[in-house]
Amino acid sequence: MKKVLNILKKSLAVVLAVNTLFVALICYIWFGVLRGYYNVPNANKYVYEYNPEENKLVSDDMMDVFSSEKIYEVGVNKDGKIVFKHPRKAWKKMLKNTKQARKAIKKEADLKHMSKTWYIAYIDAAKEYANAHSKLDPDTANQAKELSYVLEVYSHSFNKHR
Repeated sequence: MKKVLNILKKSLAVVLAVNTLFVALICYIWFGVLRGYYNVPNANKYVYEYNPEENKLVSDDMMDVFSSEKIYEVGVNKDGKIVFKHPRKAWKKMLKNTKQARKAIKKEADLKHMSKTWYIAYIDAAKEYANAHSKLDPDTANQAKELSYVLEVYSHSFNKHR
């Protein structure tokens, strides 16, 4: 009976050690690696409202897309770059609005999935798709244009992206 209890104690100690290491690994991955991808740094948050008449940081076409949706409100950060006031809300709205274009771009450009950390390749691919397909499929081309504009401004909100 003592041998069984001894084996159970050692097994329990091993399980607890493994669980502790697992929790430590998860904490390291979040705080050491991923946090920079998902949290908007203070330096990238908007400081003041963007006035299109005062300074031309974006094209009129881009401002037309942004003014069509309240979620796409833009501001200027302390470095003078245009950023979304609410980048996570803008991301969700963009995913909802550009579903058809994302599928077409992913297929045509043979890209990986698009996520909050891996999206930079979609900016150029969406611009190319919008230019190439503007006459053939104007709805999808407009969605691709919106996708490229939103991703371009979204990239200014975070320090890290792929």
